[in-house]
Amino acid sequence: MKINNYARSYANYQPSHNRPEKKDQLTEEIKHNNNYESELDRRIKLIQEKYSRIHKENMRYADPEQHIANKYSNSASKEFRYDLSPEERDVARQAEMDMLRKGRVGFISAYDSLFRDSAPINGIVENHQKKAFQRDQVNRQLQDLFVQKGITVPDDANLAFTINPNDFRVTVTGSKNAQLLQQIEQVLNDHSNGRELFLHVFQSNHYKSTQMTPEAMRKYGLVSTLRSETGYNLQDLERKNGQFLTPDGQDVFQLYLKKMRQDPYNRNYVNDVAATYGPTYYELAKKGFDAIPDLMLSINYSNNKLQDIGQKENYSDPQWLADLEQSVKK
Repeated sequence: MKINNYARSYANYQPSHNRPEKKDQLTEEIKHNNNYESELDRRIKLIQEKYSRIHKENMRYADPEQHIANKYSNSASKEFRYDLSPEERDVARQAEMDMLRKGRVGFISAYDSLFRDSAPINGIVENHQKKAFQRDQVNRQLQDLFVQKGITVPDDANLAFTINPNDFRVTVTGSKNAQLLQQIEQVLNDHSNGRELFLHVFQSNHYKSTQMTPEAMRKYGLVSTLRSETGYNLQDLERKNGQFLTPDGQDVFQLYLKKMRQDPYNRNYVNDVAATYGPTYYELAKKGFDAIPDLMLSINYSNNKLQDIGQKENYSDPQWLADLEQSVKK
């Protein structure tokens, strides 16, 4: 979906921290990607509904394309839409032609007449709101997990969860109660909770976060890509003669590139991928896996909520986001 000249609006958005919680439903696992519908998502649906209806009307004409041209390009036609602005006519013409040729609208524009009286959408605010929504869900999932396992975290506790990006193992610190730390670690390392918590912290981090160093990000990008595309964890492979070798003796990076060349959708990007990941791979293969720091991510836990560190945005604290929402409305 291509987006043209679009900023985001929150006139009818209810922040997740103002929504009633369902406390009668317990979950067994953490999920970093919970169902979320943004204001932009809602407007995209409205656009598709609008132009699907108009398309049916256009198809009643012997020459639908000429009918569209008459409405939006031919001011001498009785069908010309004088009620629309030039920008609105241009958007409508493009959208209706998309429906005629492709069966769907391939873009969304703030100049569509459907949004004439709607406040603009602010992409920065909406991105923060999505992160705050996910934090709401993960905080609730953690509370449910602790309840299920009979774990009581003291109100004055200030714990830290640190996740290793290679095996997603979670280490818990911040309390003299060794039994409590062990209980929480056991829960967070059960199922896919460690991986999901890592991904949640990752997506919650601002690009200026002190945790997101360029070197560690480079390494994580390589390791996670090889893991998802080849099934191998780079840390577990034998390092020999400037290569990381699979159990059958293949260079894992060359194996990845080979798979790309065999894929008709990805073969044109092999050189780009090699240029992006190659220097990091061969640096690790030459100097050792630990030559570049891992992207170890941490997040605090207090007052029954996760608390972001290394950045000014704390997605468990709704006040700064509410202030930001108000500021963009002025």
